[in-house]
Amino acid sequence: MASLGRTLEQFAARTETLSGLDGVADTLARETDSAIRAAGLKDLLSGTWLGHPFHPLATDAVIGAWTMAAVLDFSGASERGADRLVGLGIVASLPTAAAGLSDWSDMTSGGTRRMGLVHAAGNVVALSLNAASYVARKSGNRTRGRRLTAASALPHPVENPARGPAGLAAAAAFRALSRLRGGRIFHPDGLAYSGTLAVHHMHRYWGVPLLERPSEYPVVCRLSRGGGLPEPIRDVLGLAVRILDAHGPDRHQDFLLATGASARIARNLLLPGVGGFFGQTFSSLLPYRVGGQLRMVGARSAVASSHRRRGSLNEVREADARRELRFRLMFAPLSGE
Repeated sequence: MASLGRTLEQFAARTETLSGLDGVADTLARETDSAIRAAGLKDLLSGTWLGHPFHPLATDAVIGAWTMAAVLDFSGASERGADRLVGLGIVASLPTAAAGLSDWSDMTSGGTRRMGLVHAAGNVVALSLNAASYVARKSGNRTRGRRLTAASALPHPVENPARGPAGLAAAAAFRALSRLRGGRIFHPDGLAYSGTLAVHHMHRYWGVPLLERPSEYPVVCRLSRGGGLPEPIRDVLGLAVRILDAHGPDRHQDFLLATGASARIARNLLLPGVGGFFGQTFSSLLPYRVGGQLRMVGARSAVASSHRRRGSLNEVREADARRELRFRLMFAPLSGE
């Protein structure tokens, strides 16, 4: 599977420079745009009604569903939940693909359009694998179903989850859409701070020096709004933490978290930050290996704030001014609280 990932990655990089694809891409983009406009779907698919491109937000449902299905398969936590997530991803992929075609047809850069073709090809592979997985699961061949989903979304569940066809397709799309937007497609707006991670007492995670004994580590954190939506609209909120030199000189530890829920069945889902930055749980979407076990990483404000929770960046600035910008990191097993 690793060799497949390298091959697809190299193919994606080379495709961006293949000007011979421009003739096909231009024709396809023109015909696609005409068909979408003739059907009266351009504004709907482009996200005009939302004030933000719809496709980048819709991809969260597809990639998130298939990735979490692979995690549930890997952990054995819920067979029925994994099956439902595979089906959800298949259903969600249809409007997501339509929205992606709409955005792609608006692109004028040759390199960006070529990367869009790679993205589409990768999506076809991922959709085909998960459709076959769903059929296998319903036919009672669960082992085959698990392998097909893992091949599409998470061939290496912890070490490098972005190597599968879905991950590579997403990477190609994110690069193309970021160029079109002129900035990050996800988490474009945020605030960064330097601080300290304090480990106050010994933990049971033997084999993880970072957590075994009381100590302090320098950190860099960034709080952000995931979709870059206008601030009156509730957005998925992000918390990125880098523990500097956690494992030795220039060997940092990163935790990438987004607003979710504390309940076991919902902690892997992206949810709008209705409680703001300081009233809702942040969770990793993928597990980390901690002390020889796979665990989800979470965070929650360490300060009980009675201030209005808006989910705005001004809320973060105000908390910093009050010296209330503190979070508590948490670890939870995949199948328990």
